[in-house]
Amino acid sequence: MVELTSFQALGRMQPFNVTMSSSAMAMMDIHAHLSTSEVVGYLAGQWDVTNHNLIVSHALPVRCRLGDADKGRAVEQAIFCEMEKLSLSLVGWYHTHPFSPPLPSLRDIDTQLEYELKMKGSNDATPYVKGGGQGSTASGFWVMPPPEHKPQEYGRPMSIQFTIIQDAFIPKETLYHLVSPVRLDFLYWYILKHFFGIPRIGWPVSRL
Repeated sequence: MVELTSFQALGRMQPFNVTMSSSAMAMMDIHAHLSTSEVVGYLAGQWDVTNHNLIVSHALPVRCRLGDADKGRAVEQAIFCEMEKLSLSLVGWYHTHPFSPPLPSLRDIDTQLEYELKMKGSNDATPYVKGGGQGSTASGFWVMPPPEHKPQEYGRPMSIQFTIIQDAFIPKETLYHLVSPVRLDFLYWYILKHFFGIPRIGWPVSRL
């Protein structure tokens, strides 16, 4: 795992702000706790060019095993169709490390930088963030590309700070993703833990 570098440590300001809806955070957290294996999903929302603010409104879980390439492609296509239907843009992804700290691996860094380069527009700071969820140990990062004279080096993972915005209600799309794969006893535990502060022992602890 690779430690994250803060922009402050380099004497710089974070190039854009990130706001995350509470329902997106909850979706990631619940998805992370459904398995002791790694899970992955996409983050959808909008890029506010004027205010340099990345708005993450939806977390869309890839509901299949990471090694299942055939089913994975079909699930991803359905997610992209859902984004288009909701007039949302792909703005990031999330990924869990159930038994290790919430830090990126070298593969995570390569994957993140690849997405950033694919989606880069006229802005130097491409607003595409890899992040995590509330209730688990979470971190967000954005990869600074290597210097042009050292293209073979890995990009530097930079810590991205984000603000959680409380939703007035849970979007119906999020409810669909929450209820479909989740046992009712798990939802009951989640509500007790996050709304009433009552812990439940025995569920997998995930790091995003």
